[in-house]
Amino acid sequence: MFLAADVARPERLERNGLVEPRSRFTYAVGRLVLYVPDGQSTDSPEAWLRVESFQHLAVANPAIAPYGAAAQQVLERWDLWDELQARVVKGESVGQAFQFVESGAAEAGFVALSQVIDKEASTYWIVPREIHQPLLQDAVLLRTGALNAAAGEFLEFLRSEEAQQVLASYGYELP
Repeated sequence: MFLAADVARPERLERNGLVEPRSRFTYAVGRLVLYVPDGQSTDSPEAWLRVESFQHLAVANPAIAPYGAAAQQVLERWDLWDELQARVVKGESVGQAFQFVESGAAEAGFVALSQVIDKEASTYWIVPREIHQPLLQDAVLLRTGALNAAAGEFLEFLRSEEAQQVLASYGYELP
């Protein structure tokens, strides 16, 4: 099986005939947040980004990471993408962007809600879903795992109410 933070990669596998037919489904919808661990969140993160004196803003690489593409869309919507380029540090993934913030290498970052759900609510701001493309996360059963009962059972579990409740408790929206 393959679980992705986007739709594009599972679709590509499907187009290339590498997945079991009709196995692709959206198991969760991610949420993007602006995380500022040493500060207080604000009603206007756009204003915070414009006036706060920070040196580095972590984002996942928009060319390869869905959460990075969403962060770029947000910054472009706020007309800040070009202005902040000198301060943007790009991780290869949303996980690496989060590590940059946690380690202090960046004072703030656009990361996944699931990464900060256990942090003080005052340290992050959930980006409204209307200002970036949805972060749909798809799963597929690969042809190489078609005979693996555990893989099929796990994917069925992901569709269950129990699994959906677990995902929701980590900040994911349900499809």
